[in-house]
Amino acid sequence: MEPSTITESGTDRHLGDRKVGTIVTDRLASAKGCTDFPIAGQMSKCKLQSSDNHPVPLHTNQLGTRPAGYTLIEIMIVVLIVAILGAMAVARMGDTSATRLRSAAQLLVADINFAQSESIGHGADLRLIRFDLQNNTYHIAAASDAGTPITHPMTKAPCLVRFGQATAHGMEGVTLSAVSMGGDSELRFGVYGQLDQAVPATVTLAADGQALTITIHPVTGEATLGDIVNQ
Repeated sequence: MEPSTITESGTDRHLGDRKVGTIVTDRLASAKGCTDFPIAGQMSKCKLQSSDNHPVPLHTNQLGTRPAGYTLIEIMIVVLIVAILGAMAVARMGDTSATRLRSAAQLLVADINFAQSESIGHGADLRLIRFDLQNNTYHIAAASDAGTPITHPMTKAPCLVRFGQATAHGMEGVTLSAVSMGGDSELRFGVYGQLDQAVPATVTLAADGQALTITIHPVTGEATLGDIVNQ
């Protein structure tokens, strides 16, 4: 039997007894840059190739690194900053005592949430909020040094609040009226964010004959705002 001939671009290629399927397989492998094209029942040793004949890495992003995430502390810091900016914006929208009182309460709730998250992230040195009704201030501190405000990780400023100044600008006239925290003026958090007391803690703010009370749940540490009432 005469060997068959296939003409391609004017060139004769004699196949002889070689099977057409083998030729096609070899050509496909060569086109993909492979030297070991798999046959049935075997795994290929070839790697994925990019357009410039370089291996394409699997399970990576374009930079070749793993996607980055955010920690709980970082998220809580962002939430705190947004809450502070929101409270300042609300305070500027109107100059009524009710508006300033509500803004001050929202700022305090944001600081309570921040102190709680800080305590969860610093189990070896828990966090607390100390209220000073006489000087109308409060600050977040480490349990090992309750009299000294900690430094805020973002602003690098002491975590000390006086209504009407700095982050509490626009809240003039708001005062710390009363606190109920198990016999002292410190709101202490545990490693799981719980309070160090079995009953809810409260903080009451006042302005121009009106008052608003914030209640902190002893187990969850969640702070909720009450209604504005006349004193």
